[in-house]
Amino acid sequence: MQQLMEEERAELEEDAADPVDIVPAHEDDEESSPDKKTKREKKAEEEEKKKNKKKKSKKRKLSADNAAAEDGVSRAAREGDKEETGADNSDDGIGKPLSKKQRKKLAKQKAKELADAVAKEQGYDKKRQQEKDDAAATNKVEKKRSAPSKSMTRERRIEGGVIVRDIVIGTGTSVRPGRKVSINYEGTLQSDGSVFDKNKSKANPFSFRPGTGEVIKGLDKGMEGMKIGGERIITIPPAMAYGRKGTAGIPKNSTLIFAIKLLNIGGM
Repeated sequence: MQQLMEEERAELEEDAADPVDIVPAHEDDEESSPDKKTKREKKAEEEEKKKNKKKKSKKRKLSADNAAAEDGVSRAAREGDKEETGADNSDDGIGKPLSKKQRKKLAKQKAKELADAVAKEQGYDKKRQQEKDDAAATNKVEKKRSAPSKSMTRERRIEGGVIVRDIVIGTGTSVRPGRKVSINYEGTLQSDGSVFDKNKSKANPFSFRPGTGEVIKGLDKGMEGMKIGGERIITIPPAMAYGRKGTAGIPKNSTLIFAIKLLNIGGM
């Protein structure tokens, strides 16, 4: 018994003599260090702030681009009611952006309003202006009717080869055979343009009765249809003038040109 107790005591002493293997705590272990965990959280928060900042910057840029695109739309149109602008305002006061078609339509409307405002500012009245134009046109027509018509007509050939061209178409009574006419005239030779006879006197015009043989045949025929105030150029071939014989100041076989102005028809 005593021997057993001594053996147990010896074993206890041996156990006490052996070193105990104690594993020290790792102070640098990141999983168990509260200080290191706080730093990671701070770092994550900083990264999250940077991301949010970038997002806000992009949103501001996008808003600036939208504002530049809608620069042509007036503030009144942008802030107008839903019907005018086409924007659907929600309960929180933020409106939907206008579509391209809506912006185009609104721009046309504003341009028209601006043009109307400018016209009104300058006192321009389309209806009144149209009435003035119509009145001016009517007066112009009336003047043309009251005054002899001036128009260079085409030459036309009549009986006997006589050529007539009206410079001024007169008004009123027409020349008829046997009825007295009063004229001013100038006769020239077609060959050289020299004047062989003329009468420019209004007080003592040349008077005769067409169709009675008082003047050459070409002049009788050439004056047919003329009206008072009319002016006409009459080109007369030799056969309807003085022919092969000629006369004083007019060589034989001469073509004659008369510039006639009809002053009056009738009278003694």
